Amino acid sequence: MTTGKRVLLLGLLMAAAFTTVRGIASEPDAAGLSFGPDLGHRYYDTSVQESGVSTDTDDPLEVVREFLLNKFGLTADTYVVTDHYHSVMPPVHHVYLRQVLRGLPVANARMNINIDGENRIVSYGSSFVLPSDTDTETGASSEVPRSNGSTAATPSSEAASNTITPNHGASDSTGAPRHFRRSENTLSATEALLRVADFLDTPVADPSAIAETVQGSLTGEGPVMSLQGVDVSADAEDVPVELAFLVTETGELIQVYGVILRTDLHWVHAFVDAQTGQVLECNSWTSHAHVSETAVSPTSSSPAVAEVVATARPKYQYRVLPLGTTDPHADQRRLVNGTEIGETYLAHWHDLGNGTTFTDTQGNNVYAQVDATGHGQWQNLPRPQGGANLVFDSPINLADEPERYTDAAVTNLFYWSNILHDVFLNYGFDEPAGNFQHTNFATGTGQGGDPVIASGQNGAGTNNADFATPPDGRSPRMRMYLWTQTTPRRDGDLENDIIIHEYGHGISTRLTGGSANSNCLAWGESRGMGEGWSDFFSVVFRTQAGAVHQAFPSAVASEVHSASKVDVTETVADSLAAVPDMVVGEYVMGSKGVGIRRYPYSTSLTRNQFTYASLNTISIYDAHTIGTVWGSILYEVLWGLLAELPFQPDLYTASLDHGNTLALQLVVTGLKLQPCRPTFIDARDAIFQAEELLIHGQYKCTLWRAFAKRGLGFDAKRTNRTYIDGHALPEGC
Repeated sequence: MTTGKRVLLLGLLMAAAFTTVRGIASEPDAAGLSFGPDLGHRYYDTSVQESGVSTDTDDPLEVVREFLLNKFGLTADTYVVTDHYHSVMPPVHHVYLRQVLRGLPVANARMNINIDGENRIVSYGSSFVLPSDTDTETGASSEVPRSNGSTAATPSSEAASNTITPNHGASDSTGAPRHFRRSENTLSATEALLRVADFLDTPVADPSAIAETVQGSLTGEGPVMSLQGVDVSADAEDVPVELAFLVTETGELIQVYGVILRTDLHWVHAFVDAQTGQVLECNSWTSHAHVSETAVSPTSSSPAVAEVVATARPKYQYRVLPLGTTDPHADQRRLVNGTEIGETYLAHWHDLGNGTTFTDTQGNNVYAQVDATGHGQWQNLPRPQGGANLVFDSPINLADEPERYTDAAVTNLFYWSNILHDVFLNYGFDEPAGNFQHTNFATGTGQGGDPVIASGQNGAGTNNADFATPPDGRSPRMRMYLWTQTTPRRDGDLENDIIIHEYGHGISTRLTGGSANSNCLAWGESRGMGEGWSDFFSVVFRTQAGAVHQAFPSAVASEVHSASKVDVTETVADSLAAVPDMVVGEYVMGSKGVGIRRYPYSTSLTRNQFTYASLNTISIYDAHTIGTVWGSILYEVLWGLLAELPFQPDLYTASLDHGNTLALQLVVTGLKLQPCRPTFIDARDAIFQAEELLIHGQYKCTLWRAFAKRGLGFDAKRTNRTYIDGHALPEGC
């Protein structure tokens, strides 16, 4: 059994200690498939605030080039820019890089650099392997160079004692450390593919039929060859493979094959030792609502389309569970008219922007259909029909089994997938940032060709949902399952929490580390945080004016109000005691107050006891419980801001003057600023930098009180992989 297989087994065994969460087994994320080296030398610095260039330039890539040369001695042949784009709010240019050594990319050596409107580099994160001044042959070692020799970011960073410092040797003329292992590449690309297939327990029908075609170059990003004839899924496609280096936890560079493999059950980016065939890192691109059962299998080709012509101006009507509703049994479904959505957004709900239009649940942003078998061949599956007037008004009898109301369920899935696309456009998840669209309309921004492939009542599993996010230009796939906790069964397509949660995985994955890299939230602490961001998006969309009035009875929507400041020394009592709890997944579980998380989201430290230090008791494979810790911290941020700012019922505004919309903007901007594979502290610091860039520290102390309440205060730290609560506020708060 290979080490990769041992890692999988370890994940399954560790999860046994965390088996019962509200009556559903909590299994390792993505069936324990995601793992890799924990690079102790990675860091994130938000204290730079300096110009990267000595001459005037408006080119952010020139700013980056001079910064890397002057700060680290890195020349242009030692890295490749994988993605870069400009955010409008705040005005920041984001540049994402991958290290190159001896003509090969270093798979897990990444850097992100953020440049403000004045060409100042305001932050950067890095896991680059940088040569030191000491020679490993002498037995000496040193830390990776950081900004001006500093080893700490402000306001606080992961403790230096937590790092496993790579043994960086002196470099030769190419910039590569001397001690990297020179693999003889005894495996072929096909053999590497077969090792990954074996790791996934997926047989390849006829390995002898696989053909290798060289593509691209060895000096850039992307595959170096393509394998044809790989029969591992219903939607057969070529398998891209690249030759690269991988940095181990000890700082060794090992030559590997990077294999992107999509099967009927999984979609992974795995790295195989080119000499031994051992799987050294595996990144599952699939995230789940709760129970890890299967992974998705999107197609890489552009969606098949059918051209139709409407006979008159359509009405655009959808009978759905609109914003703020949670329970179909409460008769909350209503017919939403196009005027409520807006013509600007509706223009591409059923239109690809190239003359092709639809009268069913297909359009530029999402293709929604029923996939009862779960086979994934979605192009010709049944969809609700709206006719020339685009009226989707299907009945539901919840006393029936879900198969009796598929049209109503898929209509709700289609509606919400479009709403999420449109709302998050206003917060910066747009074409340049890599959002999900068949056609991109702005010249030179994003890849396009990647609408969400959303399958309702998917037959591949039960009691779950999942979302797989490949790099920009390839369609993600969302699969919604039926839930068996009740009789009759309930449909996740009618649980808005779950739809928002799943779509949220696509947002956090595309924004963290750049849209060309889907590996930044694939495993460990970062994967768990992905679950937390998705839950946070769900609760923000559910928060309504009535809940705010319940928490702050004297507040009115047009007035800024304040509440007593949070005492960070409290252990039981809470100054936000009237804030309502939120239970995620209550409808599909079928019982009031029972959801799919260990605790409800609450500002009460009694009803939700999670703090930063709770991570010490949670398996690294238990992504959903890690995510509940992160989501609980973000819930404090949301209500801390709502205690001082009014509520905005119109989420499209992205207002910085309202508590809920400001919280959402801070989190989305933080995703863009933070490094690949962030920690809790990295993500917290990115949110503080987002606040500084957006509103110049106006609510900095409000944020600190919210973070400190749950143990992620100014003095929080992780030492020797132990998480230590910190409740201190910085000077001035």
